[in-house]
Amino acid sequence: MKRLLILIIILLVFPAISFADTRGHEEVVTEYFDRLYSGYLDLAPHDISDLMDMTSEEGTSFVSTYQMLVERRKYIEEMNYAYVERQRFPLELIIEEVEDLGDSARVTFYLDIDTSKAYPPFIYAGRNIFYLVKQEGLWKISERYHADINFSTSTVESYERRYSYEKSVELLQKSIDLEFMDKRRSDNNFLFPAYGLKSDPRLYGLKSNDYIYDPGRAIDYIDRHIYERNNQYASLQENCANFTSQVIYYGFFGEEYPYIGAWNSIDGDFTNNWVYVGLLRDYMTYPRTGNDIGPRSLAPTTIYGLNLGGIIEIKSFANESYAHTMQLWNYQKMIFSGNNYDGYRYYSDLLGYKRFYQPLFFRL
Repeated sequence: MKRLLILIIILLVFPAISFADTRGHEEVVTEYFDRLYSGYLDLAPHDISDLMDMTSEEGTSFVSTYQMLVERRKYIEEMNYAYVERQRFPLELIIEEVEDLGDSARVTFYLDIDTSKAYPPFIYAGRNIFYLVKQEGLWKISERYHADINFSTSTVESYERRYSYEKSVELLQKSIDLEFMDKRRSDNNFLFPAYGLKSDPRLYGLKSNDYIYDPGRAIDYIDRHIYERNNQYASLQENCANFTSQVIYYGFFGEEYPYIGAWNSIDGDFTNNWVYVGLLRDYMTYPRTGNDIGPRSLAPTTIYGLNLGGIIEIKSFANESYAHTMQLWNYQKMIFSGNNYDGYRYYSDLLGYKRFYQPLFFRL
């Protein structure tokens, strides 16, 4: 009875004491992924503000981005616009090292996933590093890295939110309606993948030395090298345009490997058109005519203009350059492939501004 009375007094005097006060570094990181993934699947954003350093721009930006990601998925499913994943895939978090510096800490861990699946955009397979800070005795996540990527500047994870939550959701839904305007038309007759009258390379007066872009070859290259780097090309770690160039090149040429002076990666070197997102698109979509050497591509306004192996570019803010690129890998579920840190991502999970292009053929 005396012990019970003491416990009651403690709870009355210190009502703020809870299990959360004793969360260690590992528990904070584990709960971060558990809450994010659960809210992602529930189509209802779970509160993670107590796990993040909300005094920093990165913390507040990420919470807003996560909320809009879930709202995007929810609306797309409600409108039956595209496939929205509701299944949780295996995710193992392996703590490798914890460095406690008193009021700050560094947690290095490895995320092991099923590499054949598309995971949420806040999950990056392989080695991750989270930096934590202690605020009022509680550990908070302040910075997140995967290899050399700072997630605070990651295009895929950022979303421009300048209004109230309700207004932001309203604007988001309007932008989603525009994304899927082809599907919303009552008289739509689009093909997806769009290998029909508008994009069939055979309608462009092909010559004997033209190389038709083969979506099957492009997908085969993705399957073989998305997680296994091709040593034939320069090692640029997390460079998405480097991988996209490899996919397009193989889609055009297969195992022939012709030398293209303006677009190549040889003996560890590379051209700017090979590794920069905007320059790669400019090179692919430049309006060539007649016997001009180079690729021919279409630039559709929506995803419905893409075939397998077609390209998407993404950016977070209207006034910035496109900084990320991926390839259409599965059109039934609208899954895009990236390089090794991205893996596979659902179109329904991609926030921000988007543009597309579809390689058709290469004239030599």
